[in-house]
Amino acid sequence: MYYRSALVSVVFSTLFAAGPVLAAAPCLTALDADQPLCNAALADSPWPISHAGPYAQGSVPFAGPDLGQTIAADHLGLQGPPITLAMSPEYADGGTAVWGTILGLLGTVFKIDHDTFEIIDSFVVRDEDPNAPPLPLGVGGAYNVVDDDFSFILGRATWVEIYRDAVAGDRFSDVEFVRREFLPAESFCRASDLLVGGTMLSDGTLAFVSEQAVVSVVPGDPNQILAANVVSLPSENGADCNNPLVLDEDLEIVSNSIAADENGGFFVVTSEAMYKYHWDGAAITKLWSAEYDSDPPFSLLRLGPGSGATPSLMGTDIDEDRFVVITDGQELMHLVLMWRDEIPAGWQPIAPGKDPRIACEVPINFGDASATRSLSEQSVLVRGNAAVVVSNLLSDESNAVSAIPALGAAFAALEGGNVDVTPKGIQRVDWDPETQTCKTVWTNPDIGLPNSIPTMSAATGLMYATGLRDGVWGLEGINFASGESELFVPASQQPCMQSDFDILNSGPLGLFFIPFVERLPNSCENSLFAATEVGPDGSIYQGTFIGVTKYSPDAVTQVPARRQATAGVLQGIDMAKRGDTEAVERGEAQMNAALVELATADLDTNSAAMATVFATAGRDHLSNSEPNEALEDLEEALDWLTPCPPEPQDSCLAASRSGSLNVQQPLSGKNRLVWNWKGDKDAFTLAETPDPTDDADYALCVYNGTSGARLAEMRVPANPTDWRAQPRGFRYFDRSLTNNGIRRILIRPSRGTIKVDGKGIALPPLTLPIAVPFTVQLTNSESGRCWETDFDAGDVRKNDGTALKVRAR
Repeated sequence: MYYRSALVSVVFSTLFAAGPVLAAAPCLTALDADQPLCNAALADSPWPISHAGPYAQGSVPFAGPDLGQTIAADHLGLQGPPITLAMSPEYADGGTAVWGTILGLLGTVFKIDHDTFEIIDSFVVRDEDPNAPPLPLGVGGAYNVVDDDFSFILGRATWVEIYRDAVAGDRFSDVEFVRREFLPAESFCRASDLLVGGTMLSDGTLAFVSEQAVVSVVPGDPNQILAANVVSLPSENGADCNNPLVLDEDLEIVSNSIAADENGGFFVVTSEAMYKYHWDGAAITKLWSAEYDSDPPFSLLRLGPGSGATPSLMGTDIDEDRFVVITDGQELMHLVLMWRDEIPAGWQPIAPGKDPRIACEVPINFGDASATRSLSEQSVLVRGNAAVVVSNLLSDESNAVSAIPALGAAFAALEGGNVDVTPKGIQRVDWDPETQTCKTVWTNPDIGLPNSIPTMSAATGLMYATGLRDGVWGLEGINFASGESELFVPASQQPCMQSDFDILNSGPLGLFFIPFVERLPNSCENSLFAATEVGPDGSIYQGTFIGVTKYSPDAVTQVPARRQATAGVLQGIDMAKRGDTEAVERGEAQMNAALVELATADLDTNSAAMATVFATAGRDHLSNSEPNEALEDLEEALDWLTPCPPEPQDSCLAASRSGSLNVQQPLSGKNRLVWNWKGDKDAFTLAETPDPTDDADYALCVYNGTSGARLAEMRVPANPTDWRAQPRGFRYFDRSLTNNGIRRILIRPSRGTIKVDGKGIALPPLTLPIAVPFTVQLTNSESGRCWETDFDAGDVRKNDGTALKVRAR
């Protein structure tokens, strides 16, 4: 087998003799595929802002609880529901503080120590601030952020509040209320208008939106959050803001938060349309708007007319199709994807009368073809080109009717704990970039996730949300690829305790809620519209009706360094393609992070060396503002990180008993390939075989035995549907031949055998007759484990223009 041994030796002696010396990235989130660029102005933590990040996807690269782990559930009582939590950067001792605010009339802000899961301190605005204005009921304060300097910032009513540690750098110090800054009148449509949502833009600017559709920005530096620095764009309601004949309920309103891209763009959905705005550092510009379909609200759960979803952004790379995603307001809700940048040339509306910005609409029926109604008040969960919607529709709302309209949605959410009426259903819809259409991938009508905002961990491949099973609240872990539940962890408070009743009695609204708790005693673990969030150490945080529940696993699933390095190189390629100064600088930082992972990646010696050579060269070109040259080198680096690198991997397990390859390539196109590997029965174990039902992609690679040139590659990605774990190994079967024509793969460590079988026109052709000697390897994307057979002239039984048959012993 051919190796560049001299070059490998030089590379390793130069790069690794004293260990890699690399600069740190400005924010080192765990790198993974389909991950938006981290925002350096935010806390470098798993969940620094509502919906996990400015893209508002709700998905993260970090690990949550996984199969086979022991998972503990603990509950912390509070005086109400924290809808979202925000997590600080690591302190000097490695600890993390979890900040939140409680909806209601008290305005409580609290800080939790992640390690002990105890409240460090709280600040009750109504009791501790004599100058505090009255706090209205609503979602004000629900959306918040922790910045890179450990400040906790939130918008509430008509002002912004800033909090921090009383002693800088000491998370165990008290909560310090820094100040309250009232926004100017220009930030609101009329006197009844209030802030509803906000996010942080890529340059560190805070963007806000009011209920009556006024967008504003202010510098994110707490010292610069001043009324004089606020820039606002007039309300989408225009002159109606000042028309007393137009009632509040007849205005175009916003009932959700906002999403932002990495270029100053931010997205707001009103009761009538989707809007994209742009902040250039001096002014806000409205770039486009597009109407979507909506019917009058029919459910108490609705927080307002129109879409019930904070916009989520889909598509991270500049070369990808890029969308803003919502659910619409139709009685039978639809998932809607809109082109968020330029509409592709030649794109036609999907139906007469539809805005051409709409890329697809898919009815959400959760698997019930006869459904005429569906409802979700949660933002759409997005990862890659996949979007998941959960059902919030009660089958009967009669017990949730309230004499106080502002409490109607909360009462309806609590009614979700009634097993007789609880909402059920999940649906995944994917965008297909090849056909440029959307399709439903799976539905699960049996799982109830009544009202929590779901999240997803790319590290575990599971989506998480608080579910209800037989009257018991708990954490559901659902396979993102298949939609099947894989774990359920009961919450710790079943049912509510006397201390919970004491908490309710102490609050101003307890009188209204106690009857619900008495009728539904499991209500204290009801998620009540709160987000399910991935925290440090593989944990999950869940806001509840009167507290927070934390799910803590006894281990943390690690994202392989090779996978992180690959994702980092892909981000570097994306930045090089963008080519502007900011992107090139960002690409350099991301490549530094990728090189840190590459230094420990489980690769064979040759591939690790060559990937490092090209990744380092690409990083250096970015440093010198040479994006075109960087692109060439980074694409070479990526090639060495793939399951079939440009040259054979070293240290593969040889077929000690026998190996064979049969290839048929007739003119009819009925191609066929069968590769067999037979080694000793104890040559490898199941435990050391990377798991293709989880994250390990496999690939069959063919190389020239003299030059080492790659002749063919057939990749089969990981997934839990076509791959199956069996007592004796792993089995892959795909009758549709979706992945490079591969039909079957059998990996059986107990027997020491492997078989790969493919057929059809999708099978990548070999150039026949093939030059001998040549090598066939089965590789994977997660580790350096690989298996090989070497064939020379003495092994050839047939080798002509249409067939190859070789067998080695």
